Amino acid sequence: MTGLFAVDGEETGLNIAPQGECMRRRLFVPSPCVIHTRRRLTSARRSGNRADEVYARGSILTASRESLPRRVCVIGNSSIGAVRMALGDRGAPGAYEFAFFASGGPKFDAIALDGDRLTGFEVDSGGERDLRCYDAFVLQGRLPTAYEALAFERHLAPLRYSQTVRTLALRDWRESHKGWTLALTLHERYGRPALTISRNVFASERAGERPEREAADAAFAQLLAPLRFVALPQALFEDDGQVARRFYSGYVNVHGRQGPAATPDEWHYNREAGGLILDSLIAQLDAAFA
Repeated sequence: MTGLFAVDGEETGLNIAPQGECMRRRLFVPSPCVIHTRRRLTSARRSGNRADEVYARGSILTASRESLPRRVCVIGNSSIGAVRMALGDRGAPGAYEFAFFASGGPKFDAIALDGDRLTGFEVDSGGERDLRCYDAFVLQGRLPTAYEALAFERHLAPLRYSQTVRTLALRDWRESHKGWTLALTLHERYGRPALTISRNVFASERAGERPEREAADAAFAQLLAPLRFVALPQALFEDDGQVARRFYSGYVNVHGRQGPAATPDEWHYNREAGGLILDSLIAQLDAAFA
């Protein structure tokens, strides 16, 4: 059995040996099923029944893991402020614990990995910086978008390159975005799901050639693999494919401060939009752990 936990088999109960010291600081209240399987484990060892011992240890591990909320590390730019505020409004869902790390604008580029620790962020929610503590990672910032990808493909199409060359060029373009490479590094290093929240909004300069957004999102999700794509929810959009302006009114910045309702900022969402994006994020987390 693989995962974040290992059981050392001490008769005194469960020993959680995480990849990092952070999990040792988390409290665990044994459920009746865990108490029962601990007794079964002790009985099996005394009788020398190795098969029953392995079964009991696995049962303790499963029950214990399910009793803890999954820890989610969210790394973003200033756009993540609305999601964080929405989470504060409603409280964390029981299945997940969120920690936020963010830097606005060009400062996002300073976010980096130093061994197993995250550094260079401007704002955080006080979460654990040891990345081995997390069950999933979420990136919002410096990511490619579905419509930039389509524009890039349209640029390559008339040049008569082979499909192989066009595919490699698209991958190189994708990997030029820091948010994508950081998410991929976290996914590959820790073997945890990594999700990306990327703006799937039609740029105004391409208003005359808008494809179906759902089809573009589906193709983009394939391009981002093995990362998971968290699309902006349908409820945010007007019929013309643009985010409704009311979702920019009273926008939230990276420090969690709200802007004036009279001057919307089309790069930052408000707390209502943040709640809708949070719902989409949780749905993708549920799918990742299903």
